[in-house]
Amino acid sequence: MGVVFAGTLILITVTILVLALRPPNAYVRGKQGEIIVQGALRLLDPLEYDVFHDIIVPCTSTASGICQIDHIVVGPSAIFVIETKNIQGALHGKRREVYWTHVVGMQKRRIYAPHRQNAAHIKTLRRAFPDLPKDVWFSLIAVPNSLQLYIEEISGAYIVQFSHLVDFITRSNASVPQPLSPAQREYVIRTLLQWKRRRAIKHSWLGRIGRRKRDLGNSLDVASGRCPVCGSPLQVVKDANGSKMVCTKPSCTFSTTVLSITALRQPKDHTKT
Repeated sequence: MGVVFAGTLILITVTILVLALRPPNAYVRGKQGEIIVQGALRLLDPLEYDVFHDIIVPCTSTASGICQIDHIVVGPSAIFVIETKNIQGALHGKRREVYWTHVVGMQKRRIYAPHRQNAAHIKTLRRAFPDLPKDVWFSLIAVPNSLQLYIEEISGAYIVQFSHLVDFITRSNASVPQPLSPAQREYVIRTLLQWKRRRAIKHSWLGRIGRRKRDLGNSLDVASGRCPVCGSPLQVVKDANGSKMVCTKPSCTFSTTVLSITALRQPKDHTKT
């Protein structure tokens, strides 16, 4: 018995270790990278730089009509549009290639060239702010320090390691000869705040719609005498607190008070009085 218990314990321990050491999927890695970049950008002077994360921008270059931008930094003289690529191994690519090669060990995969993706973002932002000079826009690709890069020099885009982001932004901002006017900065910041607020409202609204649809579906099931959980018939039961509808399936615990909507089609009351 002790041997069986010890073997089971070892198997559970090995399983936990394998799950803990398993590399995260691409979505999780991407979110982890965005969190790292957010932490790095907190080192910027908040009196000079306004930082925005996860901005949804209306654009015409995608089928959905929107573009998601990981980070936007509005400085005194320049605006930095940052695309985060939290990948390991090595990255090979040329400036004219549509797809680059990501190598991890013996595995190779193609990824859409991030400088092209960010170029579409900046093009969209330029259309949204046509009065801003072209030299205020900086395209940054943020990557881990451990990533090996075999990339051709790209005009108008910069690949920057996570730990060098703040230094690069401050130096590049200082290199722009003409600072943004207070009116220009205010307009950009107000627009980005509006986009951010619209997304928050949309998510909240979609959540409410989802809950309303679910509640309405449950109510319609109850009104037709069906259990919304298992689909079994419902019956009306009277107790000291009034009437309620319960599922007739013994293993189902669904019950609800008799709502006004159930009056449309209320099952017969089989309870003896």
